[in-house]
Amino acid sequence: MWERKWVVLRDNKLSVFNSREESASGPSVDEFDLCPHSGVVSVRSAVAQTELANISVSELVYILMLEFEPDAVNLSNR
Repeated sequence: MWERKWVVLRDNKLSVFNSREESASGPSVDEFDLCPHSGVVSVRSAVAQTELANISVSELVYILMLEFEPDAVNLSNR
C-alpha cells in the first residue's frame, strides 16, 4: 500500500513527514542519512513503472528510490 508523505532535505538527512504542516513543526516519521559513515546511499529519480504496482504514469514524477549499500564489514539492519 502506498502512502502520501512529505519529504524535506536538511543538511545530509532526508526527513519524512505525514504532511506539509508537520514538516514545519512536527517530528519526522522517519529519517534517512544520505551520507552514512559505513556505506553508500544512491538517490534515483527514475523508477520503472513495472517496479510500482497500481501507480499511474502521472504520479511517477513524485517517486524517489533510495538505495543503501553497506560496507562489507558493517552490515546494517536497514
